Amino acid sequence: MSTDNLSSSFTAFSSKFDKESFSPLLSKVSRKEGWDDDYAQLVLDEYIKFFYLASLPTKVHLVPSHDVDEIWHQHILTTKKYQKDCERLVGKFVHHNPSFTLEEREKLPPLFDKMKAAYEVHFGRMPENVWQNKADECTHRCDDCGGCAD
Repeated sequence: MSTDNLSSSFTAFSSKFDKESFSPLLSKVSRKEGWDDDYAQLVLDEYIKFFYLASLPTKVHLVPSHDVDEIWHQHILTTKKYQKDCERLVGKFVHHNPSFTLEEREKLPPLFDKMKAAYEVHFGRMPENVWQNKADECTHRCDDCGGCAD
């Protein structure tokens, strides 16, 4: 697919993504995480790209960053909206499978590298401030910082 086709494909996808409907969800995550408005919008933009990768015909194993995962968690909690968004945007339900065991978490770095390669084909370099692994700062009991996968 040419760069023009890639950009028009993503433009069409992102135009269907109702960012306004994410305002309450984004406010909740921003308060919890201490994000300013600019950073929250950046993470939402990265979540849209993450969701776009799920819509591609090639199977890309999704491995979110901590911050992208926070938005994904809140999106999932709005179950009806999440189901409709998945059907409308991706054409299928995008499952979330946290990686709890050490064995599962050890598989994540190579899966993340594959997803990163797909991301960079479509969008260029990942913003490091969003996509860095924040496992050292994780406060979740499930150790899911950058450790959840589709």
